[in-house]
Amino acid sequence: MNPQAFDSLGGIPSHPLLVHLPVVLVPVAMLLMILSLWPKVRTSALWGSAVATVGGFIGAVLAAGSGESLEHAVKRSDLLRKHTQLGDQVQGYAGVFAVLAIVALVIHLSRTDALPFAKVLSPVSKRIAPLAKKLSAGAVAAVIAFVSVVGIVATWQTYNAGHSGAKAVWHDTKITNSGGGDD
Repeated sequence: MNPQAFDSLGGIPSHPLLVHLPVVLVPVAMLLMILSLWPKVRTSALWGSAVATVGGFIGAVLAAGSGESLEHAVKRSDLLRKHTQLGDQVQGYAGVFAVLAIVALVIHLSRTDALPFAKVLSPVSKRIAPLAKKLSAGAVAAVIAFVSVVGIVATWQTYNAGHSGAKAVWHDTKITNSGGGDD
């Protein structure tokens, strides 16, 4: 799939729209991962986090591709270069977070025998499932805590990329009060 194929939607540059996928989904995934430390909601929170991280990663890839197309149409600046670098990094952080969120989900489901289809999963999942059954509840919580920290870092990097993009776009814009209200 060519991420640059999504450089516009209905004639509008798609980058400002696509960036909202990682901006929303990565922090939501991080919050769900933290919430999964609570055993009563662990299964549903881990599923939600895994789905959100995959969506955030796909969104980051699409946003980067559409951003590269848009980059050639705007004036180059140091702010734009910084944003481009940070945006490229988000793909890596979101990708690592997605993989680890899925691993945490597989570990949890394997421990609870809620993963009967583990034998048909990838070779990695086949190796994780037997090991996961041997983990204590504390070890599973430690894995989830570690993945939560990775999620916090991924969220921070996503914020930094978004903030740098906003600065690149709006740094020369002067806001005036034109609403006709009291000054």
